Amino acid sequence: MFEYLKGKVFINDNDSSIVVECGGVGYLLNCSLNTIAELRGKEDATVYTYMSVSDNGISLYGFAGKMEREVFLSLITVPKVGARSAVQILSLDTPGNIVSYVLSKDIKAISKASGIGKKTAETIIVTLYDKFEKLALFFGSEEEYYYSPADETENTSASDAVEALVALGFDMTTAKKAVNSVKDENMTSEEILALALGKMGI
Repeated sequence: MFEYLKGKVFINDNDSSIVVECGGVGYLLNCSLNTIAELRGKEDATVYTYMSVSDNGISLYGFAGKMEREVFLSLITVPKVGARSAVQILSLDTPGNIVSYVLSKDIKAISKASGIGKKTAETIIVTLYDKFEKLALFFGSEEEYYYSPADETENTSASDAVEALVALGFDMTTAKKAVNSVKDENMTSEEILALALGKMGI
């Protein structure tokens, strides 16, 4: 499986998909509306991927961040929730808020996704509650979910803190601004995150 694609991004406005051009090859990726919104306006980006192989063929799915892909991979383990349904759920809101819907057992919010009924929403909550509870408390051993190769030249702790804020529902611009206002090269990602949240009054 491709881990990620890095290149020029083209948004297909009439479809929930993008094309990422790498080395002269254009890769068609199915995406959530959340990812499309995050990538819109960016000429170059790193897009994480998942390759689905079925009787209908091979499809690639793209994600603006590792957090969204992690939530996607969790969703497709739920009975009767395939890749397309998972994308519909991720189109509802940010990955962090999708996790919050499960943890708050918000059946109504999850059921707003196209093709997801009340029973399926209940199954998602029962199946993923424990896993998402751990995901929400990732700030120690699971912070690698938020590492982005696009930030290799930057302070890794700061990059992790930015990804954590995005996962919690903040937009990228706000997250970067908050982290840049408090970061120090000698600080851990947890310390930067705590200060950034404090800076925002949280």
